[in-house]
Amino acid sequence: LDKFESTVQRDGLIIVNSSLIDRRLTREDVKTIYIPLTDITTEMGVPAAQSVAAIAAYLHYTKIIPVETLGAILQKTLKRKELVEKNLLIFEKIVEYVDNI
Repeated sequence: LDKFESTVQRDGLIIVNSSLIDRRLTREDVKTIYIPLTDITTEMGVPAAQSVAAIAAYLHYTKIIPVETLGAILQKTLKRKELVEKNLLIFEKIVEYVDNI
């Protein structure tokens, strides 16, 4: 966060993994969402899915494409098929979390 906070453009979005970073941003000209990505993905049994969870949060928050589209892509491209269902559950948790921010 310290390294990248200043590089985000005005009105940009910063997603903070609040499981790892406990400080708040100092900038007021960007949107910020704090999500415990590590806690959520670890609780769901896939701690390595933090990046995908962050992407799901970004997509749901910005409404660029539906998170369901990401889920469909994941189903077709994830090499470890046994993780598809867990990743889809992570998406649901992320969507619920973002909706309650």
